[in-house]
Amino acid sequence: KIYQSRDLLLTELMPIVDNFGLIISSQYSTPVDVKGESPQQIDSFLIAGVPNLHPSEIMARSHLLVAGLEAVFQKHIPSDPFNRLVLTAGLSWEHVDLIRGIMLYTRQLSLRHTLNQVQQILLKQSVVVSAIVQLFEARFNPDLVGDRATATEAANLKALDLLKQLQTADEDTVLRSLYNIVEAMIRTNFYRNDRVCHYI
Repeated sequence: KIYQSRDLLLTELMPIVDNFGLIISSQYSTPVDVKGESPQQIDSFLIAGVPNLHPSEIMARSHLLVAGLEAVFQKHIPSDPFNRLVLTAGLSWEHVDLIRGIMLYTRQLSLRHTLNQVQQILLKQSVVVSAIVQLFEARFNPDLVGDRATATEAANLKALDLLKQLQTADEDTVLRSLYNIVEAMIRTNFYRNDRVCHYI
């Protein structure tokens, strides 16, 4: 369900929902009148599934989906196919925005693949993307529990092992670009909680 203070048209809502990879089988709207307040709207969607995800996985990651949708509606992040990584890779919208920012940066470094190709590769190899995010977390998360050097080494070995298993040159180029940027980072503002708005 999406609760809103104005009635958004389906042509506005469906691209946002689609960019999270949701297959919608039906939808209906319910107007809500509250005395003394402006009319409200509840849009209900029946989710038929998400490609390559078991229903139990969707339910386990539903909190990530809700937070991601809120971030789009609050204009913290754009609505684009990168958002499908929220459910496919089980990432928070903040981590997805991190991946988005890195991949846009790699294109400035002359990565020859189109944005659509990059998005398709990341979605197909979401396990590798998740492993690289775990490496980022091990290196920079200020609240990391345990020894950072040990966690970083383990995350790095896992990411490298998955990268070695890639089958195509395109996948290797795109995902190694992502890995190399994370490896080259020295510091980040990703975990700052004193920002007046979201940015990376």
